[in-house]
Amino acid sequence: MADPFGPQFAPQPAPEPDPGAPHPLADRVGQADDGTRWVATETRSRIVHLSAARANLLALAARDERRPVLISDELSSLTPAFARIWRDSGGTWVVRQADGALRNGFDGRRLSRLEESWTQPRPQSVDDYSIGYLRIPEGADILQVTTLVGLRHPARERTLLGEPLDVLAKRMDSTAGLAWGTHEPVGEPWDRRRATDVIRAEMPRLTTVVAAGPGLSATIGAQRTEFGVEEIDHLVTGIGAPDEATFAAVRSRLADVFRRVAETGMPLVGLQLVHPGRRDLAVPPYLLPPPLPLALFVGAPAVRSFGLDVALMRERHGAEVVGRPRLPALLFELGPVGLEAWQRLDRILAAFNPTLLEEALGMAAGSLSRIRSEAPSEPDPDAPHPDTPDQEGGPDA
Repeated sequence: MADPFGPQFAPQPAPEPDPGAPHPLADRVGQADDGTRWVATETRSRIVHLSAARANLLALAARDERRPVLISDELSSLTPAFARIWRDSGGTWVVRQADGALRNGFDGRRLSRLEESWTQPRPQSVDDYSIGYLRIPEGADILQVTTLVGLRHPARERTLLGEPLDVLAKRMDSTAGLAWGTHEPVGEPWDRRRATDVIRAEMPRLTTVVAAGPGLSATIGAQRTEFGVEEIDHLVTGIGAPDEATFAAVRSRLADVFRRVAETGMPLVGLQLVHPGRRDLAVPPYLLPPPLPLALFVGAPAVRSFGLDVALMRERHGAEVVGRPRLPALLFELGPVGLEAWQRLDRILAAFNPTLLEEALGMAAGSLSRIRSEAPSEPDPDAPHPDTPDQEGGPDA
């Protein structure tokens, strides 16, 4: 039988646009001093979503080897799907402040030129930040939980993608109104078979669809690899402002995503983090307190690839053994919520052989590395925080 996820099932490519014809959203193009070619799009939208036009701009930027740059004012926020796909495509975000100064919308670094949004490293001290970025954002009054799951599937006709979203929506009572699409706003009722067919039609290249429901936003991406079909899902759900007892119950239901996929599929790795945010789940151009890890999941293939001792992991780190008896996976609850949870996570990850990371975790290895690199390595009382008083006496000039 022919491989249903093979390249021979990819649709015929559409006619290439005229390279000389400007994209309607391309407000400026240029080349930086470091040789990077870029294309910038400006917006005044209060919520910037992954519209069909923006998705097309990303595709053309990739074809022309240009870095996409979003330019907005301080009133624009991004949907989680747009923020993730824009960044994964190499995109940057430049915020033009009311006083005319620039800053990086993702990390708050002061900028003097547009190209510094990708040439300058993440801020290392308070002096690197724009004061505007440190202001307390309005409406960040709930907790959000981000769930990252990487899975591996056989390239078969009956393979279905998106199970983590299915499980999460059911556990959080968000199935009513759950919809999906190839761009935002989504409008088609959630259907795993339909979403899988759309992604499969674009194999072997990486293709991502988006989904949204009440208090829920998700991206589901997959590509064909030598190991089969690699899937990576990012799920963001709002859980309100629960008290301690309610939060513990919600936390257990969220971890059921890992328990379930360990029983029915072949997940590679998973991570759950909690962070303050807005009810609309939008990503604001302001600093929020750092995300804090709740749980780490290590699937059966990774347990085997890393040579992890299941009994030792249970004894030393309190791992819960989940999945099928012959294919054990490990679920690590990372204890009380706090910056120390990052240290507990690091102690567990120290058992992973870094040379096997990419092979064992597939696409999820990159996401896991990015999350870890952007998080604090230890509690730091001097780290910038929205409540930090003005250190410079006023807006940056």
